[in-house]
Amino acid sequence: MLQRQHERIGNQRKDYLNKLALGLIAQHDRIALEDLTITRMVHGNLAKSILDAGWGYLVQRLTDKAASAGRVVVLVNPRDTSKTCSGCGRLFEDLTLKDRWVDCPRCGLSLDRDHNAAINILNRGGQLRWSSSSPRGGLGQEAAPL
Repeated sequence: MLQRQHERIGNQRKDYLNKLALGLIAQHDRIALEDLTITRMVHGNLAKSILDAGWGYLVQRLTDKAASAGRVVVLVNPRDTSKTCSGCGRLFEDLTLKDRWVDCPRCGLSLDRDHNAAINILNRGGQLRWSSSSPRGGLGQEAAPL
């Protein structure tokens, strides 16, 4: 009985992630994601939460659905996405995980660090040139569509 409950929950998660991927692909021509190494992330105290979220499955579904729909999924280097000002590019070297808000003294940008990171990911994924022979994402690198 417990096994059936786990299977049911797993099926619900997959159904949700499939619908989410399909909706994102239907609404956007290009999707940029951080190229996270999930296998390295699951060794800490957030391991269960990370595995329960199904990140790897979602990335795979997005990639598969994008390919069949003629869309592009770009994986960008996650380095300093939260610590770089999305307005002017200044690096917030002293920013810690406890700091939830960024205030840039150079350009005056003030917003939530996750929102700032999302803008940086979008900018990196959207401004990179598309080439199948290039490494994936990152500052100063070309991104290859998946």
